[in-house]
Amino acid sequence: MSGLIEKLMQVKNLLNDDLSRQILESRIHFTHTVLSANRECDCREGYQHYDSSIIQEIDCKITKSERFLIAGAGREGIRTYEALAHAGYSNIEGFLDNDKKKYGEAIEGVKVYPFSSIISSFHDCYIVVANKQYGEKFFRQILSYGFPKNKVIYSLSGKLTSRFGWEYFDIPKHKKGVREVFLDVGSLDGKDSLNFIKWCDGEYDCIYAIEPSVVSMEMVNNNLIDNNVKFINAAVGEESGELPFYEVVDHPGASGILANKDSQISMVHMVTIDSIVINEKVTFIKFDTEGSEIPAIIGAKETISRNKPVLAISVYHNEDDVVEIPLLVDSIRQDYKFYLRHYSNNSSDLVLYCI
Repeated sequence: MSGLIEKLMQVKNLLNDDLSRQILESRIHFTHTVLSANRECDCREGYQHYDSSIIQEIDCKITKSERFLIAGAGREGIRTYEALAHAGYSNIEGFLDNDKKKYGEAIEGVKVYPFSSIISSFHDCYIVVANKQYGEKFFRQILSYGFPKNKVIYSLSGKLTSRFGWEYFDIPKHKKGVREVFLDVGSLDGKDSLNFIKWCDGEYDCIYAIEPSVVSMEMVNNNLIDNNVKFINAAVGEESGELPFYEVVDHPGASGILANKDSQISMVHMVTIDSIVINEKVTFIKFDTEGSEIPAIIGAKETISRNKPVLAISVYHNEDDVVEIPLLVDSIRQDYKFYLRHYSNNSSDLVLYCI
């Protein structure tokens, strides 16, 4: 334990702003209390730091002028209200609950009603069901009143997913260069490369889209054709060779070199970053390799040491990544400045920036 505390203090001292330190403390709390107790993660820094957000389950599907009801007037209902309000869905007509003592009360200035009122008073509303404990019960209860199923937003995970900011490109205190060379390590569908093009206003020399999944590489090719991109269908690690790859066909983002019970196993070629960009002046590397970020960084030591590119690294796949990865990068170059940013209200989408 003393070794962990010492490492935490080292990382805390590396971080360059209060928000980063707050995020680190929240992550350590999540890892050692919430996760160990099998409780739901509730990451709230984004609501405080960002002026707006999008909700993954309803973005671009439902206009913000629509009226909403929230199933459940307890703690999870209040979290749903907060997520909707922060995303600009301001027409929240009420909470629905089975506790008669709450009827007529106001929570966040919004009244609580019985479920039985939905047809007579709220037939034109959408009902959001985002409750881990009672979600299925609420969903069945709503349908039992004859409420149309297509007007019910039912989150199977038990919460709405809020997304904040511009992941990988919301870079603190940094401006784009004039001849950017971007390495998209873990390209998935190529959308991060498209965001890079937007970030640098199309002024770049080259993009390397690196992705081991055959399924994902097809999407990368389709999305990035005619954009001066070098496509590399391979995994990245600390040495070159062959290794087993676990392909999740229905959910390519979950594919990787770590075992997955829903995956199909195949052998893929593995390369190091240092071996593929020997003569490039790399300016920006994004790492999102589904838990193998550390070996990928080790295989990029020479590139990082030589060029000092901006690094945007996912640090949420393994419990210790948020501690071990900053220390690893600092061991390669001691002149980086470090920032943490969190782009959702769940345990994923935590990014370390090294600038």
